[in-house]
Amino acid sequence: MDLRKQEFNYVGKHSEYLGDLHLKGITHIAGIVRGNVQMMTSDLLIIEPTGLIEGNVQAENLKIYGEIQGDIKASGLVEVYSTGKIKGQLKGQNLSIKPGAQVNLEAHTGNDH
Repeated sequence: MDLRKQEFNYVGKHSEYLGDLHLKGITHIAGIVRGNVQMMTSDLLIIEPTGLIEGNVQAENLKIYGEIQGDIKASGLVEVYSTGKIKGQLKGQNLSIKPGAQVNLEAHTGNDH
């Protein structure tokens, strides 16, 4: 496999990033990001169960199995799974919260967000 041709990002489970990330390609975050995360394309952003973002997130579609402490702006679907945790504000088109998720947020969904 030629990694130069792959279009994905992965923040490893034992990694910690300090600063803002501007990403293209499907992205998995399994480590810690202390800063804002902005998806520059419509690619999916996945926060793995061990993942933590301490900052704001901007993406089209987002799957949260881990934790976000900050505001979320999404133009597509935000899915919060049973292991997911959110603390902040959400402005998005669609929101799905699975049983067991820990959500403490102010949410605005639909076309008028």
